[in-house]
Amino acid sequence: DVVLEWGLYNIRTGKFIVDDDEKSVDIDSDDTETFTFTFKVEPNDLSDKDSESDFVFFVKAYSKDSGEDVQCQSQKDDVKIVKDKNFVVLDNIQVPETAQCGQNVDLTAEIWNIGDNDEDDVYVTLVSTELGVNKRVDVGSLDVLDNSDIAFNFPIPVDKKDGSYRLALSVFDDSDDVFQNDNDDEAIFNKLLTVSGCTPVNRVSINALLDSDSIAGEEMVIKVTLRNEGSAKADYRITANGYDSWATLKSISPDTLSLDSGRNGDVFIKLTPNDDISGSKEFTIQVVSNGVVNEQRISVPIEAASTVDNGKTDGITGSSISDLFSGEGKWFIWAIALINVVLIVLIIVVAVKLARR
Repeated sequence: DVVLEWGLYNIRTGKFIVDDDEKSVDIDSDDTETFTFTFKVEPNDLSDKDSESDFVFFVKAYSKDSGEDVQCQSQKDDVKIVKDKNFVVLDNIQVPETAQCGQNVDLTAEIWNIGDNDEDDVYVTLVSTELGVNKRVDVGSLDVLDNSDIAFNFPIPVDKKDGSYRLALSVFDDSDDVFQNDNDDEAIFNKLLTVSGCTPVNRVSINALLDSDSIAGEEMVIKVTLRNEGSAKADYRITANGYDSWATLKSISPDTLSLDSGRNGDVFIKLTPNDDISGSKEFTIQVVSNGVVNEQRISVPIEAASTVDNGKTDGITGSSISDLFSGEGKWFIWAIALINVVLIVLIIVVAVKLARR
């Protein structure tokens, strides 16, 4: 067995910033193996006093059986740690792996200025179009190799479906531009959040209007429009109540509806108001889906029925003959007297004209 160890050494400070990483491998006699080393340089292990040429990468291999003192080989190589002029990044982004509909989610991260210049008015946005999230955290000033903690809190909408949703974190400069490094890599960091345990929301809107005359004793029609405001297809059962004291229900057609999300459907309710009623009357439309009850109170103005007696109208009513000579009927006598006077005058005029001829 062969043991590999490697580390990144800072010449200026005399310390390893990556140290004590090792790997044990099996290599047969006269065989060759190639290894790739991947490691992360933490910004807090660096200083603004460091230059690009201050770092050396060391690697050594020794026999696990014979020991490092007996059989060991080492190699070193200069490493340049390049810093961009202006670049701010996020690190240690923490977000739950899963969340449920209606739950509040916390997302935290560290923000680092790994560029060569101090930065002002830095801010971070968190956006998820599918989850309806659009938030901003103002960080402010960040000196070279300075860092700060940021946090977001957002709810998972109750009407979402189970699945994975992308969260995009973007770091902006004081010109409202996303930071870019010299390789045109943008300071945008994507995380996936798995949403589970959601059940389709069962919401329905109920709108009603009178679709006929509403006269006592005559059938009237109320048109009810249902709209599925939920996130999935739903079946609805429609009933009416609260009308018993003033009307008789003839029909509800149809009394069940199946609607896809966002679709409308019409229901016609036929009621016959009692003969002796008038004015505003109320009843309730009840819509039930998957055990969820939605209700809408409806007010209907009822006109009184026409006055009818065995098919004949009551006719015109007026004063009796005896009333004519009472105080209330004297105007009638004076009218007759006036007409008689006019007639007498006309007769006299005609008689005089005839006599002159």
